[in-house]
Amino acid sequence: MASQGRKRLAFNLSASGDLIAAVTGRRLVVYGITAIASAVLTVTLKTSSSGATLWGPADIPAGGFDHPSTDYPYLDQTVVSQSVYMTISGTGNIGGVVEYVEE
Repeated sequence: MASQGRKRLAFNLSASGDLIAAVTGRRLVVYGITAIASAVLTVTLKTSSSGATLWGPADIPAGGFDHPSTDYPYLDQTVVSQSVYMTISGTGNIGGVVEYVEE
């Protein structure tokens, strides 16, 4: 079942960086994200810092955004042994929770 092994990870970023660290031999499947931004920010999720775009770009309003977690469809997935990287355009902080599994 897809919901087994779900992990929730809190994050707080003020600059682009890894949202979910790579796991050797595993791909990361993102099921949902809730984020609160201090200002309007444009966010893109990628597979590693130079990899393919998984989601976005999306304008996150000051105050928040929610892509609720579901069993299917998932948001997207990385290739094996790659991180989920968040690119942030704009000035401000973004924090929240991302829900994912390692496969």
